[in-house]
Amino acid sequence: MKRYGLVTTAEAAKLTNQALMTVHRKIKSGEYSAVAVDMPCGRGGKQYMVDITDLPKSAQMRYIAQMEGGNIGEADIVSYQQRYGDKGVNEVLMRRNAVLECRVIEKDGNGNITARKNEVAARLGVTLRTIYRWRDAYEARGLAGLMDKIEQSNKGKPKNMCLFAQDVIKANLYSAAKHTNRSAYEKLKKLNTELGCKACERCPHCEGSIVRREMALQGAAQEYELCDQAGGGLVIPGSVSALNRYVQTIPADELAYARYGHRYWEAKYMPKAQRTKPEKINECWFGDHHMFDLFVIDDDGRIVRPWMTAWSDATSGAFVGWCITTNPNSTTIAETFVRAVAKSKQSPFYGVPSTIYIDNGKDYRSKRFEGDRETEHVIGRLNEKMVNTSLLQALGVAVIHAQPYKAWSKIIERLFGIIEDRYIRDLPGWCGNSPSQRPQDLTRAYLEKQAERGRLLTIAQFERIMREQIIPAYHNEAFDKEQSPLEIYESGEKARSDQPDWDVLAMIRTEQTVRKVSYMGIKLRNQWYWDDTLRHMVGQDVTVRYSKDDDLSISVIADNKFICEAALKDKLKLIGENEDKLAAHMQLQHLSVQEVRSGISNAKRAVQIGLRNVYYEPIDIMAAGTGNITTLEYRRAAKAKAARRAELAEEVRRNKASEDTANDTVRDMFMAMGRAHGNK
Repeated sequence: MKRYGLVTTAEAAKLTNQALMTVHRKIKSGEYSAVAVDMPCGRGGKQYMVDITDLPKSAQMRYIAQMEGGNIGEADIVSYQQRYGDKGVNEVLMRRNAVLECRVIEKDGNGNITARKNEVAARLGVTLRTIYRWRDAYEARGLAGLMDKIEQSNKGKPKNMCLFAQDVIKANLYSAAKHTNRSAYEKLKKLNTELGCKACERCPHCEGSIVRREMALQGAAQEYELCDQAGGGLVIPGSVSALNRYVQTIPADELAYARYGHRYWEAKYMPKAQRTKPEKINECWFGDHHMFDLFVIDDDGRIVRPWMTAWSDATSGAFVGWCITTNPNSTTIAETFVRAVAKSKQSPFYGVPSTIYIDNGKDYRSKRFEGDRETEHVIGRLNEKMVNTSLLQALGVAVIHAQPYKAWSKIIERLFGIIEDRYIRDLPGWCGNSPSQRPQDLTRAYLEKQAERGRLLTIAQFERIMREQIIPAYHNEAFDKEQSPLEIYESGEKARSDQPDWDVLAMIRTEQTVRKVSYMGIKLRNQWYWDDTLRHMVGQDVTVRYSKDDDLSISVIADNKFICEAALKDKLKLIGENEDKLAAHMQLQHLSVQEVRSGISNAKRAVQIGLRNVYYEPIDIMAAGTGNITTLEYRRAAKAKAARRAELAEEVRRNKASEDTANDTVRDMFMAMGRAHGNK
């Protein structure tokens, strides 16, 4: 390789980013070639000069860039080496040597110049045309022209803007005031007027400035790139448009963190792991509250946004339990959990989860729901211990709490998003989830007018739409998968096979009252509840456990024992009711009659048999078979048998007499018809 020249040991240390002592040690070991030259400033009047060709290739590139000038800087060399490695750096130096060698061939003019150039190209494994292309690029841009494509260190940074000016712009954009680009530009111009040429004395990028010396003492000077425009004060763009182009090069994640904080950056930009779903159904449930982007009318006539408290199965994505409310709290959480666990005719989802993944809020940390210690329970009885302990501990459900404000850690957040995007936005009163999405005419006055005209849904109507339309549509859509959430849930293997009864689940309810059972059922809060078990308890006083936020069912308890879970009673239409509903109701009435009669009959039969065994001697079946009539019981039986035979004989005689009379009547009728025919 062609020798470029000699450099001092201090220059070698700077080019290689090594300590001066390290350079001297390598000269002594022979790793670096050096010669001693007479220098009045050296030790003993001599100083070592290091051969540049012995230094690393990246150091040689730095030396060449410094000697030749051009638009290549330290950051470009570092970036180039990081991308292409030492092999890439060697390639750049090889191209430069080829260009310089061809220049020498052209200057000496000895022999066939073209043939000698072709020899150089063949030695390098390229064509002479390639060397000519290298030559043109080297003459136009210097060493940078021989480098492969790479992002230059100053790409996107305006040349009419110094490093300190860029820092000033960033500081204003990163402030809590969230300055606009124009505001930051005005502040930069004002600062330029105030500092003038003295700006470089306060710049950490200027070599020799007071600020840089202070940072050097703190060991932080290397963090600030040296400015190549030092000495003339701040260099600022001539217009805000030029500044806008610079602002676009600022990393979006950096700007977001500075303006909106760690939580916002964490949600939008922090790298996150991809997690695999559990393989079994009910292996893990996610629970959360969600406020819909929708306005409805609540029971008090107010315009509000409804909430959904829901549990979703992680494997299938199905909403196994949910409710609509205007006041999400620990009660709605517990009620929806109970309904997700319980088996009912209205839902295909049931079973106990192995683990639940829930929020870190106080609603989910309620003592009744989660508890604080392991406790054993007698399954099947609703006793005081169960009332005072947690449901999750009783069912053996493990709990994982999501970190606060980390929505991405809960899959259910994405499911809420699907519901919103696919189904909710088409409903009247939709308001969007951000100011940019909000309908232009959506104001409080507009909503009030819509409510007066009956164009907003009531919360009851919205709940019915969710129950009858939206949730079924979601459960039956495949969403670019082979199976829908419902199909995945029904076909998958469940993590747990145990199924608690309502008497265990009812312990979560905190409200209770006493009611009398009537033939209509149990009346609570102007609604009737019914279960078939109640038909034999009419007139009895029972304890009713219920939830203020859920009126779909109540738990009925008598003598501290769970009786049944009574659901809202169906109302039958006076006319035009479904025949199947009518038939089922009639069947229930018929069954009730049979059970009542059966109970009466069983009681009477038991008494008759019991009294007979007390007052009558046993029947000797063998003696009765031989003709020895020795007991009163047998004589009575014989009398009854004879009386029955006489009764049957009398019935046969009457039937025969009736038949003869009928035959005589028919015969007389035909004879009369014959006489009438003969007279004709």
